[in-house]
Amino acid sequence: PKAARPVAAAAAWAALVVAADLDARLRLPPNSFLIQVASFGVSKLLAFRTKTGGDRYNEGRKLWSEIEFNCFQLACAIKSSIKATSSTELSAKKTAINLVIAFPIATKHFLRHEHETTFTDLSPFLKNMSTLLPAATPLPPSNLPLALTIVLQTYLISNNCTQKSPTELISKLITSVTQLQRIRDTPLPAAYSIHLYQIVILFIFALPFQLAPTAEWFTIPVTAITAFTLYGLIAIAEEIEDPLGYDLHDLPVDDYATSIERRIGYLMEREESGPVLGWSEPMSLDQKLVDDVGLECQD
Repeated sequence: PKAARPVAAAAAWAALVVAADLDARLRLPPNSFLIQVASFGVSKLLAFRTKTGGDRYNEGRKLWSEIEFNCFQLACAIKSSIKATSSTELSAKKTAINLVIAFPIATKHFLRHEHETTFTDLSPFLKNMSTLLPAATPLPPSNLPLALTIVLQTYLISNNCTQKSPTELISKLITSVTQLQRIRDTPLPAAYSIHLYQIVILFIFALPFQLAPTAEWFTIPVTAITAFTLYGLIAIAEEIEDPLGYDLHDLPVDDYATSIERRIGYLMEREESGPVLGWSEPMSLDQKLVDDVGLECQD
């Protein structure tokens, strides 16, 4: 849709040039100089533009993968490292894991400039968050992901969970959000986009003069297809430059947040029958082993 008007304008311009070329009084000489100069600039700038957009899109996907992995690992660390000996401590532990689930959801909304905490996919996981904080603990008002990391870090310290792993996971989560924020807030300088549009317009302007003497009326579809290709690539690069919003071809961050919620929810449903996350204890090589079909015990 973004390329429709430029393509229509290019086709109309090509028709005008062909009509003038077919008029014996306005016979136009072929002009390839502008095509050669403009094609060089178009190829260089267009390659740079599409590569930049693609790199930002791929980096965004990589950072969301890191958030998913680190959130799951942090939930595992809280579940295995902190032992709840009372109903109050168990409630606090569940609240902390809920905040881990809330982190990617809060990150999603934060990157879309949505700073409320009343979203239906977010608010259920923020219940009782204040119970994990000492009184009068300051929190950043417009950066919920950072606030959640402060609450989680405070909870870990209050429960003497100062191992290197959970602390590093929280630090990695902060780093990932900061890098995603950099992608959102640092678009390509406008000068590149403006100059690229100028070079493409010059190329489309000169193309019918090169084609009309030989292609005649076929100049119109050729020019339209060329304009569609060039302006389409520019539009795609602009759309994926910020892949964190609601556009059709943006990253499916809602699916990523749902995936994290599902994985951590499955973790919380497991019974704590073993020492680590509810999984069975590994069998010791010193114990006797008995197989399922009743073979004799072997030392």
